[in-house]
Amino acid sequence: MPIMMIEYPNGGAKRYATTNNRLLEIRDDGFLRYETDTDGGSSGAPGFSDAWEVCALHHASIPKLRGNDILNKDGSVWNPGDPEDSIYWIANEGVRISFVVKALGAIKSANPTGQRLLEELLAGTIDPADEVAKLTAQGVPEAAPQGASTTLLPTTQSFTRNTMAVTMNFSGPVTIFVGGATPTAMDIVSPAPSVLEPEKALRFDPNYDDRKGYDPNFLGNGIAVPLPSVAPAHDREMYKEDGAIRVLDYHHYSLAMNAVRRMQMWSAVNVDYDKAKRMVSGRKFFGDDRWIGDPRIPAKVQLADADVYAPAGQIDRGHIVRREDNAWGETPTEVEFGNSDTFHWTNCTPQHAAFNRSNPGKQWDNGAGLWGGFENHIQQNLQTGGDTRACILAGPVLADDDPSEDFGTGPVRYPLTFWKVVAVASQDAGGGRTLRTYGFLLSQADVVARFGVEFAAGEYARYQVPLATIAEKTGVVFDDVLLRADTKAA
Repeated sequence: MPIMMIEYPNGGAKRYATTNNRLLEIRDDGFLRYETDTDGGSSGAPGFSDAWEVCALHHASIPKLRGNDILNKDGSVWNPGDPEDSIYWIANEGVRISFVVKALGAIKSANPTGQRLLEELLAGTIDPADEVAKLTAQGVPEAAPQGASTTLLPTTQSFTRNTMAVTMNFSGPVTIFVGGATPTAMDIVSPAPSVLEPEKALRFDPNYDDRKGYDPNFLGNGIAVPLPSVAPAHDREMYKEDGAIRVLDYHHYSLAMNAVRRMQMWSAVNVDYDKAKRMVSGRKFFGDDRWIGDPRIPAKVQLADADVYAPAGQIDRGHIVRREDNAWGETPTEVEFGNSDTFHWTNCTPQHAAFNRSNPGKQWDNGAGLWGGFENHIQQNLQTGGDTRACILAGPVLADDDPSEDFGTGPVRYPLTFWKVVAVASQDAGGGRTLRTYGFLLSQADVVARFGVEFAAGEYARYQVPLATIAEKTGVVFDDVLLRADTKAA
């Protein structure tokens, strides 16, 4: 698919970019990347499909990076003051129209005329990129557009929007303002325009090289909690690089992906509920939830919104590494980045709302969701016990007989059972610390009808199983040190 552009580079005459304009990547974070050439001052220019349907609003060019350094075409590091023509540009980027439309759809104007016009506008609006995303495997762009240069982020502007069904020209008393490169704040005003501050959204650490991942020695006291591995029967399903399973490191946790099922096989997280390490909290501080793909691996091995979460109305984007468990650190920035890192598609699994949420609501008879309630139980144990730390290994049980549903992009098998292993350093009779592990299998199979620290299993004791049982069902292999510490092994 081409991305053609009509632009006014450097404030000059109108230009058409209709060649060397290959679409490179359809991103889940709200952007398209393409080869189409631009120059300074082209921000806000519309990007069109080959049928001249608007797909994106241009906003930036993407340089090749090594760590935090911008690279020149010859591989050297570009420094401020050097010619921009020497930079190795790998793509241009625009904001997807579907994300603009989604934000506009959330607006409820006090002005009836404005609300009616907005609803008419959105009723006939489509995003061609959404259709392309269903048909093509997505990957990291490799081609480098020639002559691209950095463009400024768009300032607030009014615009005219054409759709397949209706043409709406906004002027006079009704103006739509779109501002910002991060999730935008929009408002319909009458008669005098005003500009809103952009709403805060999750901020991700842009440098994936500095993520240290899971620490096996996190519990101290000479206790190690090793990462799990994968049984030979499941080895071929895993996402690998250079013949080895790729372990993805995030802030405080690590995971490995099952490429066939496009979900994680296992994850391991260091958890600390020490109040001193949770100096900031609450979703309002961190901003609106926003899920993104992990750029280190192909998008085609990451199950995303279009595949299941958006069309399946009762399915939640279920964290495996819990947001609250990971939002801790020595600095507010570490806490913030720990929270955000749990919102990668690699950490997401399809979970029924009545299973995932600790307070599902009246439509689920107000019963506590099994997974969400169990996560709260773990948190309460760590907050009230003497040691606030734990290592938690978890993942979905990716069974061959899992049910399958096609939500428009091809069949998706979704898991019915999930597992957790909680590892803590318990105080022994001699005053020292001993590793103890607790394994659990929790099923969401019946939630549609009804489903019914010295870490203690408490009311969840009936779901506790030997770690060997989890290993048998999942193909995840636990280190002998964890098996020996299993409180259910007998």
